[in-house]
Amino acid sequence: MEASSVIQKAARTSGRGGGADDLQLRLNRAVVLGARNLGGAITRDLLARGLHVATVARTQSDLDALKADGGIPIRADAADYEQLGEALTRAAAEIGPPDLIVNAVSAVRPPDDGSGFGGGSLSSPPSATAHET
Repeated sequence: MEASSVIQKAARTSGRGGGADDLQLRLNRAVVLGARNLGGAITRDLLARGLHVATVARTQSDLDALKADGGIPIRADAADYEQLGEALTRAAAEIGPPDLIVNAVSAVRPPDDGSGFGGGSLSSPPSATAHET
């Protein structure tokens, strides 16, 4: 189901018109899993709409940036069941029961060796001859 149809359905249920602003009236508290890129953008958007937002992430510097914007930082690994449970309990204690939980955590993790995703620079891809047999 597309996001716009979810918003329209929620607005119809509330007896209102059907726009995103109508949905905003029903949401006060959110938890966002992930603080970098998509998670950070979602957190900032929800904060700008006046919601109380707790953000759960592993990277303290990402959480610190969102804290400066008004978010409630909770350091935990969302891929760890026990840590996630503790983080959601803490979030509820900090902001109240969430009306919305957003999973913006990457499905894969970069290697632990610090090399990041991809395996090499885009400016120096492996040569085509290296793959010939």
